[in-house]
Amino acid sequence: MLKPGIRIKTKKAIVIALVLSAGVMSSANAQRPVASLSPATPAVRSAMRMAVYVPVRQGDSVKLVEQVLSVPGNIQPHAAAIGYLARPGGVLPKGTRVRNLSLEQGVLTIDFSPELRRFRGGSSDEALLLAALSATVAGFEGVKAFQITVQGQPLSILGGHADLSEPYPASKSLPEDFR
Repeated sequence: MLKPGIRIKTKKAIVIALVLSAGVMSSANAQRPVASLSPATPAVRSAMRMAVYVPVRQGDSVKLVEQVLSVPGNIQPHAAAIGYLARPGGVLPKGTRVRNLSLEQGVLTIDFSPELRRFRGGSSDEALLLAALSATVAGFEGVKAFQITVQGQPLSILGGHADLSEPYPASKSLPEDFR
């Protein structure tokens, strides 16, 4: 579970049976980090199940579908869940990594690598990305909203269609277009 006051420092995440990576490095920001697990840290918990909302093509439309990941005990589960959205076919641009996560008063700040700036989707692609992130982080304890940063710098727009200057609400209630 996310707990204020602990830093994430995972370099690589491998999700069981899916073999994928989510790079997590610390960033210098004024927010309180939420979790810490370095490769040298011994596993102190059993595998954790995390719900991730992924795009699935259904005919001419794309829907978000819940997929449950089993994350090994030695991997930071929240970074692995968000990092899973950067896999091929996911909603984040190729190569995008989670650098840091921090939780402050219910707002989860997700600091991404510069690859996020490669996003070139239209308004529906941007809405899909935000809905996938919103539904995924809504399953994290204590998260009411999220804020996106890139290398510690606030991101006010992504594709030019949604205002990200304020925290975006975390919600498992998917927009009708993506149900």
